[in-house]
Amino acid sequence: MAPKNTKKTVALATLGLWITVIIGGFWWYEIRLIQPFLNNVALFDGQQLKATYATTNKSITLMHFVDPDCPCNKFNQPHLKALQDHYRKQNIRFVAWQRGVQAFQADGFDELNHSAQLPHIPATPAVAIWSSEGELSYFGPYSSGLNCALGEGFAETILDQLGQGLNPKVINTTGVGCFCPTKSIYT
Repeated sequence: MAPKNTKKTVALATLGLWITVIIGGFWWYEIRLIQPFLNNVALFDGQQLKATYATTNKSITLMHFVDPDCPCNKFNQPHLKALQDHYRKQNIRFVAWQRGVQAFQADGFDELNHSAQLPHIPATPAVAIWSSEGELSYFGPYSSGLNCALGEGFAETILDQLGQGLNPKVINTTGVGCFCPTKSIYT
């Protein structure tokens, strides 16, 4: 009976070790991306952005700012895709500004620009929206909170108001959420 018990003990120990390694691997993979949430506040100054970027196009323009190295982009991508799917029908122009030259999933954008750094963008992912008259209407995060979720975002509210002929001009904002700080003139 000793050999049978030994085999059972070895099998249970191996199974326990395997489960521990799997759980430990998942924990390590997730914990390395978690940052103190309240320390992740970004101040978006639209005055600086207005002085640098402008749209000459006569349509509402949504400009997406992205850093491919930022892990927060994975939370923003479904929201951005849903915005493109919904608002493309309303003839809204989608432009992306990317830090660096790495490949970025540019599907759904009318234009993609690369920059060594985004000098007036405090954190990514971020969004700026211009009215059809070329006035900056919004600059800040897509939404506030840990995840960027469709229907709970600031971008939808601004796009809907612009579509109704209003121009809210919310250009100096703060946001708490999943952001990656960028190197800017402020640092």
